[in-house]
Amino acid sequence: MTEGNGGPEGRLEDLEDNFWGQLQKAANEIHDTRKRTVAVSLFESKSVEEMSEKVEKIRRGTWFDNLVLGGAAVAGAVLGYKAQGMVDIRAKGVPVTGLLGVAGVVPGLAMNRSLTARNIVGLGGLLFLAGAGLYTSANPIDELVEDEEGA
Repeated sequence: MTEGNGGPEGRLEDLEDNFWGQLQKAANEIHDTRKRTVAVSLFESKSVEEMSEKVEKIRRGTWFDNLVLGGAAVAGAVLGYKAQGMVDIRAKGVPVTGLLGVAGVVPGLAMNRSLTARNIVGLGGLLFLAGAGLYTSANPIDELVEDEEGA
């Protein structure tokens, strides 16, 4: 079956699938190359101390890793605070909006990615929850009821 332009039906979908497949393959090759480079670096260590230092460096992360972690923390807290402020729903004083933070914590724990990537997602979600909690503690429900009655 052909379309109006004479091309086979589904050709665009095939091209798109092929593109995404190639992109995934390239990303995997980059990831494998990085893993291989780290492994070679560790195995070329001349002593246990040198290997230990390299492992510690990996665990600490780069300055960029730490910058992104800090950004995720700040963004999570601010977004949690703002979201709870816009949709102030509480169940027995607990911010229901804060449960959206669990959407970051759970995948962060389950991800099969770098420690930094897992921490970014998990920390952002955790601080979203904390931001929502901060809003509820800064704006008790009693004050909200009094403000509505006084208006």
